[in-house]
Amino acid sequence: MLSLMHAGLVAAVRQLGAVISITLSAYFLSSHVFVVQKTPATGSGAEAVANYVSLLTWAYLLVALGLALSSCRSVNLTAACMRRAAYFVRFVSARHALEALALQLSLSAIMFAAMALRTPQFIIQIDQYFGSEFVAAIGWAGAMSTGVACFGASAHAVLKALS
Repeated sequence: MLSLMHAGLVAAVRQLGAVISITLSAYFLSSHVFVVQKTPATGSGAEAVANYVSLLTWAYLLVALGLALSSCRSVNLTAACMRRAAYFVRFVSARHALEALALQLSLSAIMFAAMALRTPQFIIQIDQYFGSEFVAAIGWAGAMSTGVACFGASAHAVLKALS
C-alpha cells in the first residue's frame, strides 16, 4: 500500500524542506536587509507583512508545482505499482480506474492550491489572539502547498501509468 503513495510522500517531504528553507531565507533576508517601517507611501506595516505572506504563498506554490511535475525515480516506481494495481479492479477496465484516480488526485491538488491562496478566518483570529504577525497564515500556506506537492506528484505518477 505504501508503494502506491511513494511519489506523493517523497514530494511532500521535499516540499516541507523547501517551505522551511524559503521561510527561513525570507525571514533572515527581511530582518537584515529590508526594514518595514510606517511610511505614507506604503501605508501600515500590516499591509507590508500581508504582501510578504502573499509572496511566500506564491513561492511555496511554485515550488510545489515544480515538485509535482518533476519526473524522478519515485514517480516511475509509483507509476509501475499503480499500473499493476489497476489490473486488480474488478468492475471497470484498468484504464478507466487510472483515469478516475488521476482526475481525483488532480482535483485534490487544485483544491489545496486554492486553499493555500485563501487563508481562513480562524487562522487570522489565531494570529490576532497570539499577537504574531501572520505566523499561522504562513504555516497554513506551507501546509497547503505540501498537499499540492503530494497530490500533484501522485497524479503525475498515475498519468505516467496511463501512458
